[in-house]
Parts: sequence; C-alpha cells; structure tokens
Amino acid sequence: MLSHPHRLRDRQAFDLIYKRGRRRSGSLLTVGWFDRLPTIAVFKHSQPGNSASPPSQGMGTLADAGIPTQIAVVVSRKVSRKAVERNRVKRRIRAAIALLLPQMLPHHWVAVYARSAMLTCSWEQLLKELSGLLRKAGLLTSDHQGGVSGS
Repeated sequence: MLSHPHRLRDRQAFDLIYKRGRRRSGSLLTVGWFDRLPTIAVFKHSQPGNSASPPSQGMGTLADAGIPTQIAVVVSRKVSRKAVERNRVKRRIRAAIALLLPQMLPHHWVAVYARSAMLTCSWEQLLKELSGLLRKAGLLTSDHQGGVSGS
C-alpha cells in the first residue's frame, strides 16, 4: 500500500494526466504523468527574525518544498472481468512502485495503467518494465541507473 501523501485520488489530476500529460507504453503497462512544478513558486520558510529579506531570497520551487510524487494504479475490466484478478494486479504494481518510490523525482502526478499481459507476467518482468518506463519518462533519479533487482 502506498503511503497517504503518495496516493493520487483527485479527479482533476487524472484529467490533467489524460489531456495534457505525457505517456510511455510497454507490453505490460502504460505510464502517464504530469509535472506539477513549472508554473508555481512558493515562499520558503524564512528564518526567525529575518523578516526583512528581499523576496528573491524567499522564493523557491515546489521541489524545494518537498511536494511528493502522487501515484495511481488503474486496472480496468478489460484486463480481467474478475475483481480478484484485478486486485492482485493492483497489489503487484503497488509493491513494485513501493520499491522504486525512493528513486522517484518529486512533484509529479503519475498514473500506471495495466494491460491484460499483467495477469501472466513474472515479478522480474514487472520490475524491469516499470523501472524502464519510469526511467524513459525521466521520473527516476539518475544516480540509480543500474535498475532494481528482483530479489
């Protein structure tokens, strides 16, 4: 299960991902994402007693504020008519995301859409494809180029 700050549940976010976001597809998954950062700036917390600092020193970005990436896993009835199978696919994808989450860049909305091939794939295939798609999307930090092992 993803921790609460990392769960994407907002309908408007899904609409933005679908309409204005970008996508990368593989044989098992499609990853859609939208970067929330570009047009927003926030004020950093100024140090106590330093209220006279110029605004240019007090401005930062959402990345500086530590806004986490939020992720949703979508498994439609096209994947399987059986809820038990759809839920198993969701659990497996969430577990793979949990392994990759420390490497993910902040401030994105990400939707991971499963394909029917997910029903029969191995854990290693899932990890390889998910990490590859996230890397192609530029959502993983560059200091972990080696990938994730399946052990």
